Amino acid sequence: MQRNPVDNRLTDAQRERYQALNELEGVIAKAMEQLFVRYRFPLEPLSDTSLERLMGMRGKKLNATLFAKEMQRIALMACYTLQPALRADWSTLRLTSRLRSIPDQGNWLYFKKAGRLYTFRVVMQDFKNSRHMGKTTLEVKRDLAYVLSAWLRVLQQLQDRVEYLFIWSFRQGRLTHVASRNSLARRIPRIFNAYAGTPLTVNDMRHIH
Repeated sequence: MQRNPVDNRLTDAQRERYQALNELEGVIAKAMEQLFVRYRFPLEPLSDTSLERLMGMRGKKLNATLFAKEMQRIALMACYTLQPALRADWSTLRLTSRLRSIPDQGNWLYFKKAGRLYTFRVVMQDFKNSRHMGKTTLEVKRDLAYVLSAWLRVLQQLQDRVEYLFIWSFRQGRLTHVASRNSLARRIPRIFNAYAGTPLTVNDMRHIH
């Protein structure tokens, strides 16, 4: 029997948690579908009509805050599954729609509207190997852009000024931003455990890719 090529790079604990990428991609697709069906949204990019309906929902089980909480969890999973992982740097990404005006410091996510979706580009300037690698720019893959577009559109409805993509805490009807790599690193295993049944870490996802 052919050995898995990642076996030699994994610890015993990581090998126990290992899941194939296509399995995790299926988990994300299923979670998105179930969320949209629960809110009776078409299985397509969020429309202005759907967003308007969402913001008008006031039920205990169906409302904009609960939708946003779950959408953020799915989007975080997608960031580590649908594109090679950026360590815990997703929590530091600041949003901008002006690519040429990005300062020379910090990590940024440039977004551009394309109908109901956005295209995204990650600009990394503050990360573990930045001294050696310098400024790094990454195009966000189409499947991930689809998920992030839904999350960003909902976030923009809930927050007047959206400076960061992640992490947002929902407490007493208010959104509070937590810009912490450690906070994200702690949250990721809980999210994967809830949806995929395995507490995959940021490191696990980097090995799986």
